Amino acid sequence: MKRQPPATIPLFFALSILILFTSCKKDPTVERGYQGPLQFIVEAAHNPGLPQNITLYAYHDGTVSGLISASPAIEDYTLTLKIPEHQQLWVGDSLYAADTITLRMGDPLDCVVMDDDSTRSEYRIQLFPDAGIPVFWIETEQQQPIVSKDDYLNATLRVDPGTAYEQENRLIETEIRGRGNSTWGMPKKPYRMKFKEKEPILGFEPTKNWVLLANYADKTLLRNYVTFEMGHLLMDGFTPRTRFVEVYLNGQYEGVYHLTDQIRVEEDRVAIDELEADDTDSERITGGYLLEIDERLDADRWFRSAVMDFPFTFKSPEEPNTQQFEYITDYVNQVESIIADPQVGERSAEYEALIDVASFVDFYLISEVVRNNDTGGGGIGIYLYKPRGGKLAIGPLWDYDIAMGNINYNGNDQPKGWWIKTDNRWYKALFNDAKFTQAVKARWQEIKPTLLPTILDKIDEAAFETLQTGQQRNFQRWDILNEQVWPNPVALGSYEAEVDYLKTWLSTRIDWMDTEISAW
Repeated sequence: MKRQPPATIPLFFALSILILFTSCKKDPTVERGYQGPLQFIVEAAHNPGLPQNITLYAYHDGTVSGLISASPAIEDYTLTLKIPEHQQLWVGDSLYAADTITLRMGDPLDCVVMDDDSTRSEYRIQLFPDAGIPVFWIETEQQQPIVSKDDYLNATLRVDPGTAYEQENRLIETEIRGRGNSTWGMPKKPYRMKFKEKEPILGFEPTKNWVLLANYADKTLLRNYVTFEMGHLLMDGFTPRTRFVEVYLNGQYEGVYHLTDQIRVEEDRVAIDELEADDTDSERITGGYLLEIDERLDADRWFRSAVMDFPFTFKSPEEPNTQQFEYITDYVNQVESIIADPQVGERSAEYEALIDVASFVDFYLISEVVRNNDTGGGGIGIYLYKPRGGKLAIGPLWDYDIAMGNINYNGNDQPKGWWIKTDNRWYKALFNDAKFTQAVKARWQEIKPTLLPTILDKIDEAAFETLQTGQQRNFQRWDILNEQVWPNPVALGSYEAEVDYLKTWLSTRIDWMDTEISAW
């Protein structure tokens, strides 16, 4: 991209440029005549240990970057420059006449390419270690720190998709802010991004809103991923999609993150009709609603159910009108009045006409298998939705980083014992109906034979293939494998031991549930 930058490179980089410049190979007699496009290539012939040539990607803002998978012992790389005949490369205030230059891993090199007509284009060249997963470079406006969960900052997202994904637009204008509750207080912060325009990313259809989960306290980095994989395997409707990515924020490496969907009413997410502010017709106000059971009550509009005192917040519509508010409140209260009846077994048909029982069965089994603390009691982060003219369904799945034994209270570190069945007020009531109990048993017997092998395979693939290198870099940045961070019940000292703990816990949990459910 041609621009007219200042005539000098900022003094901030003068020293590093001088060091790099003095180490460069110079050859004033370098052969000219190259007619192709400007290219920056790390060639295997000049870099022992590099398996193949790597052509660096030049973003249209002048950033040039590449992911290098050579031995970590290599620090300095030889970069081959292919400069068209009508252009010259300047480093600092000196014309650079060689066809190679030395770069140190991670250190930026600023340079200027000058055309014959004196048009200048600035470039910043930088190499990064390749962990085998996509990389997000996020730079906030004026490199402001992200300190708020409410106020967005303007930012630029540069994407290197690696070899697994196509990514036509690699430079995305976005806004970014913090997110989370207990996780926001941890050193490795989670974020929410809102693109300025709908953009496809890493194989997903164009949309604006995404979440970067930090998974700081989950030393496997996998618990949300595992639960979402169960959702894709077992549940109809929308379950958040996932990609593992490495994140750099304002030049600082922040570790492995979990790119996933924001829970929203959208065509490729919770695909239900959206209510407009002026919708009052009796048919239209039957949907759609996206609600969250959340005792924090941090939404603009909320209500407590009349029978079981669940705290419901509105996600869509965020500002329901009076008719919409009253409709869904009455609907929820009607459901609760039926299932709370001690004679609920005689009223199965009534609640079956109001709720999507299959969704409640699958959501229960997944949440019970992983023994998710937040799904018990009054509930945190439990979503429900109601399509227009349809039944109330539970889902999508969300927030499972302190599940599967990664918790040191409520006894939920133990793989044996009920939690959702006996602690969540809705499910405790539903299990008073023998018909619902048998529906859970029938579904369990259907999914049990393949559930554990499938999940263990997913864990091994993610941990020891996808994240084999990324987790090492993550725990170099966050040296916590020997530390019990909240709410870890144990600190096992290695990534492999943490993954083994997760697999053993799940195996024990599923075997225990199978024995118990078989006796119903």
